[in-house]
Amino acid sequence: MAYDDDNYEDEELYTSHEQLLFNICNYYGIDKYDIMLLLDYGYTADEIEDMLMDYDLLTDAVKSIKKFF
Repeated sequence: MAYDDDNYEDEELYTSHEQLLFNICNYYGIDKYDIMLLLDYGYTADEIEDMLMDYDLLTDAVKSIKKFF
């Protein structure tokens, strides 16, 4: 999936809960593209929301996915 600035706001691609995560992730020091990556790899919006409270857990999950690129 291509990650461009307009793509993440497309209501057909992401739920309102997922779009909310994109809007608040910067407050937690997380890039919206990392949230998109986690969603694409099967994490749910609820799981990611929980991960926002544990920065190390979230960054470890992102790093483990990016390791395969």
